[in-house]
Amino acid sequence: MSAKKKSKKPEKNISDEVFKEAVDDFDRFEDFVSTNLKQIVWGAVIVVAGLIIGLVVYDQLQNAENKACIALSSAEDTKNLAEAIKKYPDSKGVGAAKLNLGSLYF
Repeated sequence: MSAKKKSKKPEKNISDEVFKEAVDDFDRFEDFVSTNLKQIVWGAVIVVAGLIIGLVVYDQLQNAENKACIALSSAEDTKNLAEAIKKYPDSKGVGAAKLNLGSLYF
């Protein structure tokens, strides 16, 4: 039997390669942020402003719907109820108000 010598090759350490790739990725990200910081900040400002405007519009729509529902439900006679139906024809509660108006006429 002949003894074969095992050649010792330098083993590549996978964790070192992963670490180097992570550092390279972080360096690329840092370069991207430093070169595009102004655009990133403006984008964030636009997104936040859009969210605030959307919330304000949503709040106004909800307040208008609540006002319509209160007007439709608090009308006690046919005249007030008919005026409320004419004033808020697209409200969610207009169907129930029309039924209520019909029962008042009956």
